[in-house]
Amino acid sequence: MPNIQYKTVEALKTALEGSPLNTKDERCKSANWIMVHRAIMAIKEVVAMFSSLDPEYYDILMKQDT
Repeated sequence: MPNIQYKTVEALKTALEGSPLNTKDERCKSANWIMVHRAIMAIKEVVAMFSSLDPEYYDILMKQDT
């Protein structure tokens, strides 16, 4: 994976690790979703990106409540 792709995958992981899944604060959830969305949109090889993620990140992505 090229260096820029690596950095965007790392940005996605960081955004997912900071996901406020248990908060009731909609502004916080929205701000985090914007970061997750931007990271995903910056990744050109989405299939390769998903295959490089650990299963724990799939769980976080599936729990995003927007």
